[in-house]
Amino acid sequence: MEAVNSANALLDLVTVGKGMGAVGGGGPILRVLSKVWGGGAINDFTVQFDNLKSLLSLENVKYLKGQGQVSDAERKLLADASAKLNLSQSDETFKQSLTDIVNVLNKIETGGGGGEEIKDFNYYKNLYPNAPDEEIRGLIEKYSFNSVGGDTEKIATAIGQFESGGNYNAIGPKTSSGDQAYGKYQIMGNNIPSWSKEILGYSISKEQFLKNPDLQDKIAKGKMKKMYDKYGTIEDVASVWFSGRPVAKAGNAKDVIGTTVPKYVSNVVSIYNKLS
Repeated sequence: MEAVNSANALLDLVTVGKGMGAVGGGGPILRVLSKVWGGGAINDFTVQFDNLKSLLSLENVKYLKGQGQVSDAERKLLADASAKLNLSQSDETFKQSLTDIVNVLNKIETGGGGGEEIKDFNYYKNLYPNAPDEEIRGLIEKYSFNSVGGDTEKIATAIGQFESGGNYNAIGPKTSSGDQAYGKYQIMGNNIPSWSKEILGYSISKEQFLKNPDLQDKIAKGKMKKMYDKYGTIEDVASVWFSGRPVAKAGNAKDVIGTTVPKYVSNVVSIYNKLS
């Protein structure tokens, strides 16, 4: 469906703020980058917006009726959001209207939902190649990861409590490969460079990781959010965190001290359920 491609492309621009000057400016990182390094981004944004509005004409919205696994309420949401979407909206209202459109169109296209993902350094760098690396990293560090979201916060608290009792300095026993788990959330040392690059946009060593509770929180919560977005249940996030596999595929796998997947998941869920 051409409309879903157009809507997702526009949402990508909104997410990174490229061209958001057309609707009054984006978030703090993107306002800085767009103002200094944006070039013709506003014109590109406007062209993409006009294309989407054309695809979401009344005839196209009517054509959606009966297609895909979409409820009447979702069809109405799509029609309403399409009708309201315009460049005179505030940044937040425009983004919400566009997100509603993307979510329904994605569901029609794939049976799944849409969603916004935390963007890393490379994503911003590709959009603003002339922006200095340290400026982008500094802006990400200053403004990102303020809130990961309800369930993820509670899952992170529960896993951190069960893994280490909340101890950011914890170091686990050596595994058969010689690796060890580090910090509050007991992330394996071999995963720290790649996970930090994925979530923060740059790699850190296990020594840097162990000395910085704030980075431990950001990396762990960022990874857990992605797991929750993918699997959708507390049990599967706990299982993937522990074994690398969701509950249905993990079986009775155990760690070096003999804790099985069912036992681990049960304990994490028990802690989660006691959190306010």
